[in-house]
Formats: sequence, structure tokens, C-alpha cells
Amino acid sequence: MVSGAFVGFIPALKREAFSSILRKYCLLLLSHVEINEADLREQAAKYGLEDEIDALLRYLETHGEVDDDRLPAWDEFQELAGEYEIE
Repeated sequence: MVSGAFVGFIPALKREAFSSILRKYCLLLLSHVEINEADLREQAAKYGLEDEIDALLRYLETHGEVDDDRLPAWDEFQELAGEYEIE
């Protein structure tokens, strides 16, 4: 099941002005909670956000080794995670 906290972010992802800070917080949440990936992808499809969710998940799986300028450098993400005490 997709975390209720993350489901709340999904409609915000659809906004054209999806900010880098919102992406960072989505990454923090995805890295910290147990998520059923199939459920997450199903919810993303409802909003036409498959590419956005794919990018976030690929980023986390590869530790930032993605060619996507919408996402932070891995070191920047790790620093933010440290501020929130997320490993």
C-alpha cells in the first residue's frame, strides 16, 4: 500500500511548477517509508505522473546516478537527509 503521506504529494507533482524542494521532500519520504511500488505506480498513472515517479525511484535506486537536472546532486540529497536524520 502507498503511504498516505506520499499519496498527498502525488497531485502536487502534476503541477507544472513542481519545485525542486518538493522533489527533494518526495525523495526523503520515498527513502524513509515502506512503499509498495506497484501501488505507487498505479497512483502515479491516475495523475499521468509515471515519468516523474520513475525518475524519483531510479534516482534512489542508483544513488543519484541519473541524467536528470530536475533532481539534486546525491551529496545535496544526503545532506538534506542528514538534516532530517534520515539514513
